[in-house]
Amino acid sequence: MPFLSERVFDANMQDIYRPHLQWIAQQTDEARDQLIRLANINSGSLHARGVRRMAEAVRDLFAPLQADAEIIDVPPFQATAGDGQLRNAELGPALRLRHRPEAPLQVFLGGHLDTVFPKESSFQQVRQSAEDELHGPGVADLKGGILVAYNALRALERSPWADQIGWQVVLNPDEEIGSASSMPILLESAAQCDLGLVYEPSFPDGNLAGARKGSGNFDVIVLDPPRFAESKMRLPQACRGYKDINLLALKLLRPGGLLLTYSCSGHVAPDLFQKIVSDAALDADRVVQIIDRHAQPG
Repeated sequence: MPFLSERVFDANMQDIYRPHLQWIAQQTDEARDQLIRLANINSGSLHARGVRRMAEAVRDLFAPLQADAEIIDVPPFQATAGDGQLRNAELGPALRLRHRPEAPLQVFLGGHLDTVFPKESSFQQVRQSAEDELHGPGVADLKGGILVAYNALRALERSPWADQIGWQVVLNPDEEIGSASSMPILLESAAQCDLGLVYEPSFPDGNLAGARKGSGNFDVIVLDPPRFAESKMRLPQACRGYKDINLLALKLLRPGGLLLTYSCSGHVAPDLFQKIVSDAALDADRVVQIIDRHAQPG
């Protein structure tokens, strides 16, 4: 069985796998059409019905592989509301597909069903900007990854090594907000496997990230910087500075989170500051609502 022997590392490796890789390449048109259908499903992390639709669509897509499919409900997502109290938000389900659990080698294939784009986002439909280029929610992260995993498994099932390899595909509904609710499912499946593959996107040249910056999902962010506009001459630079920090904060804020943003620059009028924050929200593709305004007396 070449897949599990030392021959996998020898010079003939590409000859062994070339027919299967060529078959995968021939699926490009079909995979593109399938990707468009998946990416057009609105599945922001807190859009439970949309994530469920995504789980059902992927289950149906994988059906020809004859895996055991489970749609698994997960606990609600807990977040801090504007009054400081914890609130529950319903989440869509996880999807787990299992095939040949008795095989000597077990492989975990991981990914997620959700995207960072909320239900109200304007970025919901795929568009094709070039013959080989698509733009849309989740096209790369991670609905494209689901199609990569799917076609890899299709190729495996056609190969002479299929009966020696069992696999689990686990797609969680809350990866973009920290995976807290789905963590038990991920840990359970990972413990049953010998190796794991996660289908996040690579760099354009095919290389993978060797290290990643930290990430976070914040319920509340407070921006209270020092004075950016010491004089009216500094006003353009101050506006850019206020927009930059509000844009960054809005990207880090979870859907439904609370942003408290302040300016202590007297040269930045309230209406101008509101416009700056609105422009930042537009660039961050976030829908925002002004809850209250505060000002120093006098």
